[in-house]
Amino acid sequence: MFDKDDFTASQFQEAIDLANKSKIKCAYSIDSFELWFLLHFEYYDMALSREQYTDKLAEALGRPYRKNDDKMFDTLSDRLEVAIKNAKKLYAAQSKLPLARQNPVTTVFRLVEILYPSKPSPARQWFGEIGTIVTQTSDLVPTTVTVAMLLGHDLGDAAASELFSQQNALRDFTRSFFANRTADELTPVNEARLRREIMDILNTQYLSDAHIRDVIFTRLDVLESF
Repeated sequence: MFDKDDFTASQFQEAIDLANKSKIKCAYSIDSFELWFLLHFEYYDMALSREQYTDKLAEALGRPYRKNDDKMFDTLSDRLEVAIKNAKKLYAAQSKLPLARQNPVTTVFRLVEILYPSKPSPARQWFGEIGTIVTQTSDLVPTTVTVAMLLGHDLGDAAASELFSQQNALRDFTRSFFANRTADELTPVNEARLRREIMDILNTQYLSDAHIRDVIFTRLDVLESF
């Protein structure tokens, strides 16, 4: 397992070719291994510098990121399936390009799938009765936001009935949540944080007998108003 780091494209390609010739399987990241950590939180397909990875990870973790942090596995273990899914999606897109142009990309998921065979995911039930909400951001020049989302909870728990009984309140919450944010806060790079914030609010203020386990945006369009 290795990163491209500051090696040239030809040096990196040579290392992979040599490994393949020797029947050694590689797990590599371009440009850095921190991409794999970041994919535990959200999908990224933009090339970032090492400093940007550090900043993004600190924001996602809610604490400073330190290389060789011995608590990272425990911190990220619950998000492993998300990271694998995101890494596979990224690899599928980038692998169509010559290796020298693949950035970012990681194949660490291949190693992880060998070391930690996947377990069946908990059964989820999805609540989508909030519908599509249209509002405007809190910017000085407001931007129109159109959002629709699914709320995932454990199959058979009490969340469905609790959520259904509060449909109107949930619509008001959704409208207020997005109306109190700027357009910059609603960009794709912040999607994971938005999902976590929504889950935290719903679980602490709206649900008493069950918990939301996941939030999926089926639509999140931020368009300038003219």
